[in-house]
Amino acid sequence: MRVRNNPKSKTRLMNSNLVLVDPREKNNNWNDIFKNSNPIHLEIGSGKGKFIIDMAKKFPRINFIALETQATILCSLLDKLENTSIENIRLIWGNANYITEYFDKQEIEKIYLNFSDPWPKKRHEKRRLTSLSFIDKYLIILGKNN
Repeated sequence: MRVRNNPKSKTRLMNSNLVLVDPREKNNNWNDIFKNSNPIHLEIGSGKGKFIIDMAKKFPRINFIALETQATILCSLLDKLENTSIENIRLIWGNANYITEYFDKQEIEKIYLNFSDPWPKKRHEKRRLTSLSFIDKYLIILGKNN
């Protein structure tokens, strides 16, 4: 489903302490960001956030990161998150192409890909989050046990 662009969403994301606009600036210091050393789970293409919020409530000793490229959609997740007391979620407004710059080697325990854009045309194959180029990046950031 397409969501109408909200021009105010970009400013809102940039001013939230829950959103990292460019995590490369944080030098992959996720323990400092979360203020703990709990394992990190990453959802790529988090959409409006129902899944990741439910997971964060269910597993408070796991840090969750939602990665989304669409500012308006990420604002929907931020709206839901700000009305809770959940402290184990952070949001990245960014592109999955750069996950090896956002995270150190073997820093992520699990990756979730729920309802990703299928990019059905052959010429768009490289954009699919399940393409071999993305899988290679996932293997770099995933821990040894995965």
